[in-house]
Parts: sequence; C-alpha cells; structure tokens
Amino acid sequence: EISLGLVGSEMCIRDSMKEMRVHPAELENEHILPFIPQAAEIDQEKDKRMDSCAKIIAEISGIHAATTATMQLEPWDFMGVYYDGIDHFGHAFMKYHPPRQSWVDEKDFELYKDVIESGYRYHDMMLDTLLKLAGDDTTVMLISDHGFEPGNLRPQHIPNEPAGPAAEHSQFGVFCLRGPGIKQGERIHGATLLDITPTLLHLYGLPVGRDMDGKVLVNCFADDQKPEFTDSWDDIAGDHPDGRHPQGTQIDAQDARESLQQLVDLGYIDAPNPDRDKAIAETVRELDYNLAQAYMDGGRYGEAARILERLSL
Repeated sequence: EISLGLVGSEMCIRDSMKEMRVHPAELENEHILPFIPQAAEIDQEKDKRMDSCAKIIAEISGIHAATTATMQLEPWDFMGVYYDGIDHFGHAFMKYHPPRQSWVDEKDFELYKDVIESGYRYHDMMLDTLLKLAGDDTTVMLISDHGFEPGNLRPQHIPNEPAGPAAEHSQFGVFCLRGPGIKQGERIHGATLLDITPTLLHLYGLPVGRDMDGKVLVNCFADDQKPEFTDSWDDIAGDHPDGRHPQGTQIDAQDARESLQQLVDLGYIDAPNPDRDKAIAETVRELDYNLAQAYMDGGRYGEAARILERLSL
C-alpha cells in the first residue's frame, strides 16, 4: 500500500511495518459507533455488514500507522500512500447514504446511513496528520482515480460483467496540490490521471517522456513553467529508471490471497474457479474485455469491436 523513496534496508522496514497492522478484533466500541451508532441492534450472526466496516477501518488504520511511522523515523524525499477506505466504504455502504433511495430498506438505511460521512471524516483526520508531518515546505498532492455517485444516479443493480461495481463510480475525482510555488485558490480544469506522473517528474526537476500520454499541469504553478522532455524513459540507462520492481521481487502469498478475497467480498471479481484451466481461461477473457473497454475509451472502436465479437462467440 505504500510507495517510498527511502535510504536504508527495505527488509528491515518491511519487518517493522508488520507491527503496524491493525486487526478488526482490536477495535473497540468507540471505534465502530461513529460509523454505525445503532450497532447494538445488529444481529451479527446474520448481518455481516458491520464486520465489513470493521475490516475497512482496521486496514486503513494500519496503513496510516505505517505511513506516519515511516515519515517520522525514516529518511525520505518522496512518500506515496494509498488509502483505499473510501473506495471500500463506497461500494459497501454508499447505497445507504442519505437521501434514502426507494429501493433501500428503511431499517438498513437507519443502521448504515452514517458510514459514508464517517468514513470521509476519518480520512480527513488522517490527512490532517499527514499534512502536519509533511510540513509547509513539502509539496503535497491529493488525488483519486474516480468518485462515487451519491444521489439518484446510484445504481440499484450491479452489471454482471467484469468490473461491474465500477457502475457505482462517478467519472469525476479529486485533484489538489499544495506547496511552495503552487498557486493558491486556483481551479485546475481538464486534469486527468495521465497528468499526474508528468507533473511529479516536473516537480522533481526531471524530464517528461515524449511518449507519455499525460501533460505537466503547468497552470498549478505560481510562475511560468517550461517542462523539459526526453524521448522516452525506457531508453535512459540505470537500475529500472522506469519504475519496475527489481527482478526476483515477490509478493507474499498470504497477502496476495487476502487481497484477492477482499476484491471478491467487494464484488469486483468472482471467486476464482477451483479448476485451474478454467480459471486461466476466465482471466484471459476478462483481460480481453478490459482491453476492449480501453480501446473504446481511446476511440479505437474497430479494434474493440474485433475483441468483443470474438468474446461473444
């Protein structure tokens, strides 16, 4: 969950970070009640939604603990941290957010209507801590890859297709930038996720690849900016200058299983088919489907059509 620019032993850091994990069983009533004030009325044998809420709180609390510890105890010149709590809260509980939709049960609404607002408030509290630790001389970027539909556009049913839960998303996200040399109170129009990396490179005085789709968001800066360019970062010599992990780096198998199960629980994916060959075939089909979607987003409809025609057979 954490991307760091650090000096020192990565193994030592990884071992110390394990101590920062928070288990849902460690949470007390006062941790849950701001999210679900009527928690005592829930039959937890039949209704597992409070358990899901506790898992989200515990996960992001562990991420926050690891992040703040690293910022205070380790040397760094770049800190990147991903809090996925709002996404998980949104998929699990946005349907209960006021105003109540006609298709939402009144009792469920009363029990879970506070989760979304409390989730955002908790993230605001964590952001406040990060800003204080970073200090005024640090450039801070806050971004999201999407938003959520909070009103009447919330879907009642999730499409039965790969990444179907994305139907709950709004295409509009958040982009905020604060720091030395950054304009104050300026609204940036037309920013996309593809602009984040070029802007980060420019902030570090590094050239932007001409083969990159995004652009430097020069309107964010108080002074006129002249970004530098290189043909491609792929051609620059060095130890993985394009950001790839070192060869041999492996993901812990237990962490991978837990991450996969979390995606299953959220409805992003179906549980893997126990038949290995069928599981591989299903994965390839989903990859092709996502590629077709990407082609359509890029206006390459002919290539998308050929993939979708093949998948429909």
